[in-house]
Amino acid sequence: MWHYITFLVFTMHKPEINKLYKYREFNEFTLDIIANNRIFFPKPSVFNDPFDCSIQVNHNLSFEEYLDLIKKEGIRNNKTPSQIESRLKGAKSLGIVPPDILKTLEKGIEDIHKDNDEMGIVCLSEDSVNILMWAHYANEHKGICIEFERNKDNTLGNYEITRPIVYQKSYPKFTILDFGTSVEGGVIEKLIWSKSLDWAYEKEWRIASPYGNVALSIPGKISAIIFGIRASSSSIDIIRKLTQGTDIVLKQAEKLENEFGLIATKVI
Repeated sequence: MWHYITFLVFTMHKPEINKLYKYREFNEFTLDIIANNRIFFPKPSVFNDPFDCSIQVNHNLSFEEYLDLIKKEGIRNNKTPSQIESRLKGAKSLGIVPPDILKTLEKGIEDIHKDNDEMGIVCLSEDSVNILMWAHYANEHKGICIEFERNKDNTLGNYEITRPIVYQKSYPKFTILDFGTSVEGGVIEKLIWSKSLDWAYEKEWRIASPYGNVALSIPGKISAIIFGIRASSSSIDIIRKLTQGTDIVLKQAEKLENEFGLIATKVI
């Protein structure tokens, strides 16, 4: 199901977003990202949002929907109008949805569930100075924010692997028909890159992998590390030594004057 991701030729989506950020508390796993250029891809089952990457499927398929499925499959498979009409005529003469069709679609749903359980996802943000993100994901501003370069030549620039979340009010739901008419990966795409509007402040982007709970190569070059306003001098010293000899820029987040906000331009 995932092979389309690896080999698709792409153009960069949203080229104005040339940096993406990972908020982290200061610990051994964070240091591993910097020292070994790898990052952990957790499975969705460990996410803090129970709605995340979950599937709701209406398993009913009416006879009219079955006929619509025949038409769409015929068009997708480049069948001639006469070939499509011939199959429609045969289906109408039968008058019911064949049991083997329902079994095939049910198998597709089962496969989606299995893929969902095994996939890995890294969550990033296009915003490096979000007060809530620093509080929630960077140990109350004591941690760091890792800046990754995004360009057309790396994973972060490949829209088939890394893309922004679509925030919406309604929970994504699918009918059994979606598994027979969607382009390959269509259901998975909606599943991974959809979240509630309540999370919109995160400005999240996600990197998807078919394999979860494993550490994989970082998706883009680390260009900077931003320290939280409460970062300790010892954590700054450790990362300074770890990045010595590299072109990684070290910055310090600071409070804005007279307003609730942060700035991260100070190089240290």
